[in-house]
Amino acid sequence: MSTMPKFAMQIFSQVRQDQVHLTMKNPDGSFMATQDLIDELAKSLLASKFYTDPWLVGCVPESVLFEKVIDGLKSEDPLERRKSVNLAYNAEFRIIKMGVEPFIEWCRNGRDPLEIVESANDEPSIQRGFNLIPNVKYTSHSRLSTETRTAIEKVNANSKLFLEMPESLRERFSKANEDIKSSQLSEEFGELLLEIFEQWRLGRKQIIDLSKLIPEAIDQREEMLTNYSYSAVAVAHTAKLVAYITNPKMLTKLLKEGIAIQMKLAIPDA
Repeated sequence: MSTMPKFAMQIFSQVRQDQVHLTMKNPDGSFMATQDLIDELAKSLLASKFYTDPWLVGCVPESVLFEKVIDGLKSEDPLERRKSVNLAYNAEFRIIKMGVEPFIEWCRNGRDPLEIVESANDEPSIQRGFNLIPNVKYTSHSRLSTETRTAIEKVNANSKLFLEMPESLRERFSKANEDIKSSQLSEEFGELLLEIFEQWRLGRKQIIDLSKLIPEAIDQREEMLTNYSYSAVAVAHTAKLVAYITNPKMLTKLLKEGIAIQMKLAIPDA
């Protein structure tokens, strides 16, 4: 495994200390956390090698944050930046509660989003060599917002997607639906459920994308090695295909580049 960067947990330390909610709104419709704060957090996250560098060798993805989350931090859409910062906030919470080494093992085991940290009121898991922030109590349970309720109901109404979920996730959504009807679902749990769903959806999309891209990459690699093994450019390109075989975004880019290389090599020299 490549060298692990230092865990930059100070990024969200002030947020936790002040108990700032990153996605909830005030009665007037404005967000509780200012956009300036969100943008400052996004900038800090992008500068953090721990969160964005591909140091988790052998994991998918090889960075702590998902590629879509990293892209969202760079987005010009403020809502997309806020959503991505919030997902990073939850990633940090998991790391603190699990401890860094168990978190790495969790990543290696496939990042099961249903493996939830049980309680936000327990003392953080302390791993030797890592200084964690003091425990913070989370006692507020806000009334479910219309936005969160609508999102959960929308997921429940998508029968095709609902059936594709792991059974445990389906059960959580079914229970949330019952709690909505009895006015028992809090905003905090509703948001957590949607974030778990988003992580599962991202993983599902990556699998779908790779199931199409990997065969194309294998075909392109074989064709280039068969027809253009004399070309250093072609051989170097086939090496890149192998290196990024589990990265949908890079693989898509490389396949396009490969087509351009093949077209150029197919043109006979004048």
